[in-house]
Amino acid sequence: MPKRKKRRRLKGKEFNLNYRIAAHGIIKVKDEYLFLGEAYYPTYRTETYTTASVVNGVSTTQTHTRQVFDGYQYTHAILALFDKDGRLLWDRTFEMWSAYKPFHVKRFISMAEQNQNSLKLVFASGKNIISKSFDFEGNVVNDFESGEIKTNYDGDKALRSFSNLDYWYDNYFIAHGFQKIKNEDEQLKRKRKVYFISKIEFE
Repeated sequence: MPKRKKRRRLKGKEFNLNYRIAAHGIIKVKDEYLFLGEAYYPTYRTETYTTASVVNGVSTTQTHTRQVFDGYQYTHAILALFDKDGRLLWDRTFEMWSAYKPFHVKRFISMAEQNQNSLKLVFASGKNIISKSFDFEGNVVNDFESGEIKTNYDGDKALRSFSNLDYWYDNYFIAHGFQKIKNEDEQLKRKRKVYFISKIEFE
């Protein structure tokens, strides 16, 4: 995105990005209403293909390009509180860079806990699991970022990783996804792609 913005600026053009919001259900907090939305935008890639045709007995080949939908990129989320008349009381924006781009609209953030004083949100961002707690005044109560999800063997290095995080029960979540792993141990397959499932507890 910064590169695209720079290219547009060098051409003397304004950089515009039309975001969409994957909204969660409205949460009622006493006489106020809490909104949570995940911001995303569609991405496209350019494909090149050729066509062949025969005109007056002469075979010709033409090269074409086309734009192909390449999934939705999620970049950040918005948490906002409104009063009963719809007036905005406060809003907070935080990064949530999904490690892969889904081809359908989904919601990456799960609610780990809600009590009278605060709300805890959990989601995967890049290779890490993020936990954020907000009180109902908009203050960050807790902000935790895990390390990378561990692999099975010593010497494993995750070259690429993406994960989903889904609520299971109580304060337990399931993290699942794919990892591309490299290991220099000759007894192991040097490069492998694995699907993992991990049980995660949040306190």
